[in-house]
Amino acid sequence: MDFIIQTVNILADILIVFIFIRVIFSWFGLQPGWLTKVIFETTNPILKPIQKALPNTGMIDFSPMVAFFIIQLVRSLINHGL
Repeated sequence: MDFIIQTVNILADILIVFIFIRVIFSWFGLQPGWLTKVIFETTNPILKPIQKALPNTGMIDFSPMVAFFIIQLVRSLINHGL
């Protein structure tokens, strides 16, 4: 069971870092490359449904913040055995 909890924590950390990098990429409008492709393909399955569910707020995308909250919630539930 500890292995599963550690694996979930590591994957959650990686996902949070990837989402943060994606946010930074969006600020600077970096050119598409292998790194941006990996980041976007990894984070799209999480961020796209959230973006569709949230109301349009113009230029500000709140989906990464919601994703961080959901990831932390799932991590907390798994770590505390709920």
